[in-house]
Amino acid sequence: HGELPPLLADVFGAPPAAAGPADKVALEQCLQHFSAVEAIQDDYKPLYDCRTCGKASGRQFASRRIWLAPGTLPPLLTLHIRRFRRYRDRWEKSAASIALPLVLDLGDHVLAGDRLKSMEQFVQAGAEDSRVDTLDSLRYELYSICVHQGSSMRSGHYIAYVNSGPSLDEERWFEISDARRRSCTRAEVLKAE
Repeated sequence: HGELPPLLADVFGAPPAAAGPADKVALEQCLQHFSAVEAIQDDYKPLYDCRTCGKASGRQFASRRIWLAPGTLPPLLTLHIRRFRRYRDRWEKSAASIALPLVLDLGDHVLAGDRLKSMEQFVQAGAEDSRVDTLDSLRYELYSICVHQGSSMRSGHYIAYVNSGPSLDEERWFEISDARRRSCTRAEVLKAE
């Protein structure tokens, strides 16, 4: 980041901090990792062909960062957290625990408004500024989670936790497993793995 112009260094932000193996990883850290700056390279060789410069300049080193566009955010956001990773010829379930916030604010991950205007010279042509009606339109309340119980992809059981209340202010959480349903607390939901 030290080589970027100050404007870009501010927008790209600092690299996300890594959590220790015993720590619960905050969902916000997962989003920061997802949208972190990435070098566009292959085996430490430049891979990017600049459309503006043409073929004469050859391949260059470049970087990118993924941003969300506010016009593409749905009213009900579903996030899928990958729990299984392939190691050689087998799949293993990650032991990492993800700490879910009650309210998720995506404002830091959306490229719009003043942030987009300050970067116009660096943004690919065709990117449009989608207006955000209110800051609330970038905030999501935790409504439900689906948990896999088991150690492999081939076996296990899924349990859902659902808030049947109209909001977190009037929450009524339930654990649902096949034909069984029971009332539970917010603390139980947030502890679910």
